[in-house]
Amino acid sequence: MASPPCTISFLLILLHAAGVARSQSYIGVNYGTVADNLPSPSATVKLLQSTSIGKVRLYGVDPPIIKALGNTGIGITIGAANGDIPAMATDVSFAKGWVGSNVLPYYPASEIILITVGNEVLQYGEPELKAQLLPAMQNVQNALDEASLGGKIKVSTVHSMTVLGQSEPPSTGRFDPGVGDLLKGLLEFNKATGSPFMINPYPFFAYQSDPSPETLAFCLFQPNAGRLDSGTNIKYMNMFDAQVDAVRSALNAMSFNDVGIVVAETGWPYKGEAGATVENAKAYNGNLVAHLRSMVGTPLMPGKSIDTYLFALYDEDLKPGKPSERAFGIYNVDLTPIYDIGLSKNSQMATLISDSAPWKDLKAHNGEIDKTHLRDLMNDTDRCKSMMIEFDGIFLDYSRQRATVDTVFKLFTLAEINSTENRSVLHVALRASKDTTINSDGKNVVPDVWQVLDKIRDFSDKVRNGSWVGATGKALKNVIAIGIGGSFLGPLFVHTALQTDSEASKSAGGCQLRLPQAVSKHMVAVSTNLKLVEKFRIDPNNAFAFWDWVGRRYSVCSAVGVLPLSLQYGFSVIENISTLLRLRKNIPTPEQLQSENVASHLVPHKTFTGNRPSLSLLLPSLDAYRIGQLLAIYEHRIGFIWGINSFDQWGVELGKSLASQVRKQLHASRKKGESVEGFNFSTTKLLTRYLEASADVPSEPTTLLPKI
Repeated sequence: MASPPCTISFLLILLHAAGVARSQSYIGVNYGTVADNLPSPSATVKLLQSTSIGKVRLYGVDPPIIKALGNTGIGITIGAANGDIPAMATDVSFAKGWVGSNVLPYYPASEIILITVGNEVLQYGEPELKAQLLPAMQNVQNALDEASLGGKIKVSTVHSMTVLGQSEPPSTGRFDPGVGDLLKGLLEFNKATGSPFMINPYPFFAYQSDPSPETLAFCLFQPNAGRLDSGTNIKYMNMFDAQVDAVRSALNAMSFNDVGIVVAETGWPYKGEAGATVENAKAYNGNLVAHLRSMVGTPLMPGKSIDTYLFALYDEDLKPGKPSERAFGIYNVDLTPIYDIGLSKNSQMATLISDSAPWKDLKAHNGEIDKTHLRDLMNDTDRCKSMMIEFDGIFLDYSRQRATVDTVFKLFTLAEINSTENRSVLHVALRASKDTTINSDGKNVVPDVWQVLDKIRDFSDKVRNGSWVGATGKALKNVIAIGIGGSFLGPLFVHTALQTDSEASKSAGGCQLRLPQAVSKHMVAVSTNLKLVEKFRIDPNNAFAFWDWVGRRYSVCSAVGVLPLSLQYGFSVIENISTLLRLRKNIPTPEQLQSENVASHLVPHKTFTGNRPSLSLLLPSLDAYRIGQLLAIYEHRIGFIWGINSFDQWGVELGKSLASQVRKQLHASRKKGESVEGFNFSTTKLLTRYLEASADVPSEPTTLLPKI
């Protein structure tokens, strides 16, 4: 791209609007009705509205329930029974009539978002019924299309986990060859219509097949050793992620990478058989909800939460089968919780995090950690190995944290992102690829993000190539970005860091980005409130949107940061950002310092007791892409305030002393070929990897360090 001409200033204004509270749309619940003692639909709806549940799944069509859910904003999944499939498959008018009777009278007041045709048909249906499943789904889809609802209501079917012929380890997940041909047709339908692949993972049943304490902990999201997938070198810490990723691997193996997954059912009974206790049910469902809220995702689908329907809202006292089949409910029929898993909006908003059970659990655990020195933790090689992660060229070693595997689990249990505002925090959507699905209130926000990004690309290209001119007809040179807080510091950080990137500097072409009248030609705005933009007398066509789910501190990857940086460096450069202690002697004691007449107020700063946590990151280079990775890492990082002096010069001096040992080792390895020795496992691993990655660095570099 040609460098932009230089003449006239251009002003960019960043306007903010307050966010609004919302339910968590990725948390759904199954509302079964095989019972004779259920509360009224209106009472149930009031219960749902008091929770963070954003979706409800019905197994059939229940008009009173669907009507009661009208105008609540709660998404509704309705179902066509297995018995309806033959008529739906062979009679187009039947499918039209079904949609006419069960959808059109209620939509859009009742927000029907999905129709499931049949339940676990491929696994348990008769051969003729299996063959009729796809035609039935197609006829329902055609009926929706004729009613102009095809893009608003999706059609799918639900599968049990037995649809997989292989699931362990997750990377080897493959579908049962016996249903391969039928499944291929269904997946082609899912892909063509954008509907999800719906699955019923139940870690409870996995525990029943292997009722060991280790398996129970793995299923309940509790501390455990984890299970290593040798195919991907990913260590799975819970069964839910492992089961869902096995499905992801099976879909990918059939080249359906772009078909999304919805968990149609998952739960844990609280009585009725071995392992079915209130304690275990609360642990599974509560930890699952916390896991979903953390937005961590699964190892193969990171950074987002899969829409998950908990099983179930109430017990169904008339349901056949084992006693446990009638004990999956989360709420009693008197609307009180059987056990509390943190779904109530009131409890989330009113309870301080320091009053929560996970916080108290972590606080008690902290007392145990205080008794353990970091050097002892570093001597545990297996622990160190479990705290090293490699992804997309970045190697992270967090073994120097004063933490164990149990600590990490307790932190994830505690983590609920932005529960204080009860609204989505989806800054990961700002960096998502176009084919990604990340929902907020039932809507995929990624297309909106890319609409703005494409607008930024077009606008910044016009400014940079001189086709956008100012009021005098001259091309623009200077960009003045006005922002506050994260809207200023985020772009400033990236702008400063890109000075080290030769490609970015070349693309900037000598132009200046300044971070401190002819409004229509010289002002644009980035705002969540486009009406306010117009009142500010800025042309709405010159406004670039972002959304209330973009926390201000995370806004650098939204239009807030991308627009001014694209004007400076070009969109193609900025797009890369969005793509993701041995020494102990001679350390003075307080007594020694006092004997040396060191001022008492300086003694704490010159005393180094060790046992301080740290993180180590290895990056292959520092360019626009790696800057983006660092931003993503620190947006997600869970940290503590340790009370460390930010102007700790004495700590800097200690760091220099420690670093000299590392430098000696690097010199010996490069000059003499000596192996790395005398360090703990973590340091040895980091130095070895660094030496391997920098093997092309000459032993006598042109820029020499002082002689050792």
